[in-house]
Amino acid sequence: STHDQYVFSFFQDHRSCHGFEEVLMRYREIVPHLALS
Repeated sequence: STHDQYVFSFFQDHRSCHGFEEVLMRYREIVPHLALS
């Protein structure tokens, strides 16, 4: 949980995405596993 104070990384090693295509790829992989509060 981020408690509205933190932005979670899309990668476990906290590296940045390179380009919008990589952002979309990771987003699509992560979204099915998210539980929104």
